[in-house]
Amino acid sequence: MKTNVILKAVVMVAVVMASVLNFSANAMNPTDYVKNEEMSGELVTARTIFRNEDGYLFRHLRYTYGYDNENRVISKEASKWDSVKEAWVPYFKLDIEYTGDEVSLSYARWNSKDNIANAVLSALGKNPDVPAFEMYTEVIQNSVIDLIKAGRIKFGSTCSLSVTNDCLQDIYDNIDFFRDKLVLRPSEISNCPEVVRRLGVISMNTAIEADIYGNVNSTHICGTKMMNGIGGSGYFTRSAYISIFSCPSTAKGGCISSIVPMVSHQDHSEHSVNVIITEQGIADLRGKSPMERAKTVIENCAHPDYKQLLWDYLKIASKGQTSHSLSAALGMHEVFLDKGDMRLTDWAEFKR
Repeated sequence: MKTNVILKAVVMVAVVMASVLNFSANAMNPTDYVKNEEMSGELVTARTIFRNEDGYLFRHLRYTYGYDNENRVISKEASKWDSVKEAWVPYFKLDIEYTGDEVSLSYARWNSKDNIANAVLSALGKNPDVPAFEMYTEVIQNSVIDLIKAGRIKFGSTCSLSVTNDCLQDIYDNIDFFRDKLVLRPSEISNCPEVVRRLGVISMNTAIEADIYGNVNSTHICGTKMMNGIGGSGYFTRSAYISIFSCPSTAKGGCISSIVPMVSHQDHSEHSVNVIITEQGIADLRGKSPMERAKTVIENCAHPDYKQLLWDYLKIASKGQTSHSLSAALGMHEVFLDKGDMRLTDWAEFKR
């Protein structure tokens, strides 16, 4: 009975994750930048930065400024353009306070990597079929605090709080409420593989890309440009009762497939990754052979624009325990770097 309940919960977690994924990876190419300023009198109230790529301008960053009655800057908010959502998403906020001869700065940043995790947690909290649960993690953000207040998370163990100033002040103001619901532990304990394994944690991490055999890249864009660090994801993935990785099926407006023949950088191997989820569906890789994994990932997780391309890759791959074409394995990445769109990949160009 207990096993059935656990597996039902895992399936529910996976379904919720698949329904909320939305992510835009940043693939940095050499570019020039153009700025446009909005003025109020002599004061700059907003500044928009555009990328200039071959004569075409693309939204990149936007800054807005606030001033006091002495025309001193008291706030600066930055947003990044998300080409998938086609909207500005928060990046960071800087508040400036003037007291006599002293100037105080308050800085808060949104981590784009964690937007997926926050969305998943929010959806879990709203789903009546998911019972209240406990959380054992490396970092706790605003969404977790909100769920604790709502009674959806019973207890949270973490190494650090990465919350906004308002959220932190709310914790201080209601410390009696949070006293028995939060604990901060040193990273040697919060990230300890033995503890993760003993607790039977269901780990949820985000990926930049995953390949058809279940290997995951969670840190590098096109294998060379670091987007974020690996953090404690390795400890949780290798030691979890069930390890789940989530990502959208595409990025950069569809020009990048997050499901590829071979990851351009490997942080987590196929031996540690149990489940891969995109908004297209769920690939449970447990107990499957390499070819079974490939078929499951392509069919369930790849975007329709890339499914046939990935099936065609398997046709040209050398047969073996793990089928690959070494000359074409990173072909989709090469085409993106050369032409800006993985959909333009032609495997005939890579056949030997």
